[in-house]
Amino acid sequence: MRSSREGRIYGVTSETLPVRVMYLIGSLTSGGAERQLVELARNINKRKHEVLIVIYHNSIHYKYILDVEGVNIICMEKTHKGNLLFLWKLVRLIKEKKIDIIHSYLPGANAWARLAGKLSRCEVIISSVRGLKMSRKWYFLERFLKKWTSCVISNSYSGREEYLENVKVPDNEFVRVIQNGIDLDAVVSKSHKPIMGLGSEFCVDENDFVIVHVARITRIKNQMIMLEAIKATKLDRLKVLFVAA
Repeated sequence: MRSSREGRIYGVTSETLPVRVMYLIGSLTSGGAERQLVELARNINKRKHEVLIVIYHNSIHYKYILDVEGVNIICMEKTHKGNLLFLWKLVRLIKEKKIDIIHSYLPGANAWARLAGKLSRCEVIISSVRGLKMSRKWYFLERFLKKWTSCVISNSYSGREEYLENVKVPDNEFVRVIQNGIDLDAVVSKSHKPIMGLGSEFCVDENDFVIVHVARITRIKNQMIMLEAIKATKLDRLKVLFVAA
């Protein structure tokens, strides 16, 4: 395989398949980035890819889903005092598994992926940008680590623009936008079930079209754009429930 900083991958033929992909993330707790990783691992073409998920905090909310799909998970628990040991173990794992592509999620895992990928000489390292307004230290670190990155994937155009501006990347092609996917079959199969127990508390009945927005109340989650979308709709009996911790 051959890769460039722009993220192009060459040399993948029937003789080089399957491509070994490692997904690296802190944990698989209940969260948006974690869920997107799980959906990607579930739906990737298993005939062409071997998938391994590596976490370093032993919290696995989605294990039952991944077990059904036959996706392997390795937990390499890390402590603040054991960072160098963790890095050494991660490099060794990448070499032993002969990983072709490392794809990381969230700032901490993004940093470890680039360091371990560089030391293990993994040819393709993909980093993910999942939110806005990262801290200054992460932007500073990104400016250093970007040289060891094949490409960066953002799940929003605003996230890409913020990354380009703060990390000082002149090449727009270095940061690609792939928006979050939705399992429509799962949504549609459950969306017509009657709403039970909500009527008296939330003024909802079975004839209402109900949208539930689940996210913490913060600018990053952008509840305002949901309100603007609701205002633009012409649906009768539309009810929206905002659920936040």
